[in-house]
Amino acid sequence: MKLKVLGSGSSGNSYLLTDSDNNMLLVECGVHPVEIKKAIDFDLSNVSGVLVTHGHQDHCRAINHLAASGLSIYASKGTLEETNMIQHHRSVVMKPSEQHYIGPYIVKGFEIIHDTKEPFGFLIHHSESGNIVFLTDTVYSKFRFYNIKHWIVEANYDQEIIDTNPNGNTFVRDRVLQSHMSIQTLEKMLAANDLSQTRTIVLTHLSDTNSNQYTAKERIRNRFSKETHIATKDLEISLNKTPF
Repeated sequence: MKLKVLGSGSSGNSYLLTDSDNNMLLVECGVHPVEIKKAIDFDLSNVSGVLVTHGHQDHCRAINHLAASGLSIYASKGTLEETNMIQHHRSVVMKPSEQHYIGPYIVKGFEIIHDTKEPFGFLIHHSESGNIVFLTDTVYSKFRFYNIKHWIVEANYDQEIIDTNPNGNTFVRDRVLQSHMSIQTLEKMLAANDLSQTRTIVLTHLSDTNSNQYTAKERIRNRFSKETHIATKDLEISLNKTPF
């Protein structure tokens, strides 16, 4: 299983999973459709489906284009309503904890906390990768997870940096605090979960002004002794169960 980052952050989020048989699952579609089509070599037939966490443009920018191109969109009812996709014949309504078979991928949505209509995180399973938690744009997680091989999780801001940023916009700061996860909260969340089976942790959606990629990566890697990555554009890593 391979993960490729097409974009991560306020300018656009999109992540592509590809198994050894070239079956793809797109998680988020907040970048330009052309960027997505380049990443899949302009061959839509290999894409099993598209997961969308919520209706903000940096996560769903290409949703209409992809549906019109014949790809199935999986999201909560609230997200599909917010993106005006609820009546589209390519839309699939997901309910919390309901299992969906999307090609060789098995996916469940779960509730997260964000300033939008019915946002979801995703628990993704594939025989090559094991269980993957995809969690972004949330203040914290209400759930604990078990037997997770890979975490793709938000570390949007560092509380110490945002508290001392002299150029910070008060409105933006307040919104970030009320709708995104800090590196400190992520650290507590991971510590509350059983990471004995975890192989990799990928940090996503880091703020350009209110976080530090290097210190965030080192903080998580040193605390949990796991392979840790920052989700920068064009990053490609293995998400197999084992590193070899």
